[in-house]
Amino acid sequence: MRILTSLAVLLINFPALSLPDCSGLEDFKGSIYGMLVSEMLPINVESPKEDAYVRFENGDYRLMGYGLYSGIKIPRIEKLEENEVCKYGVRVLPGMTDAFESPDHRRLVDELRVYIDEYNAYIVSRLKEKSP
Repeated sequence: MRILTSLAVLLINFPALSLPDCSGLEDFKGSIYGMLVSEMLPINVESPKEDAYVRFENGDYRLMGYGLYSGIKIPRIEKLEENEVCKYGVRVLPGMTDAFESPDHRRLVDELRVYIDEYNAYIVSRLKEKSP
C-alpha cells in the first residue's frame, strides 16, 4: 500500500514539474478569482478564435493546456518565451487526458485538442501584437 501511495503522489505531482516556476511573478494570471471568472465564460468548440477574442478582450491572456500521462501539453508554447508563459499563465482543462474512459470521451478530447491549438494560435498572435 505504501508503494501505491508513493506512486500516486508522484503521478499527481509529475505534471506540475513540466511547467515553468512562475511563483515569483507579481502579474501571474493564475489567481483563484481569475480562474473562476475565466471558467465561467463558455467554450464554443465550433469557434475557438471567437472564444479567444472574448477572453483576450476581458484581460485573460492565458494559454490553454491539457494533461497527458507524461505531463501538461500546451500547444503553441514554442512561440513564446518562458517568462511570457509565467506572466500570462495556463488554463488546464480538467478531463483532458490520453487515458480515455470511452469512445465518446476520446472523441471529445480529440475535438478539444483541435480547439485548444486554434485557441492558443489566436492568443499567441495577439500577445505578439501586444508586446513592445
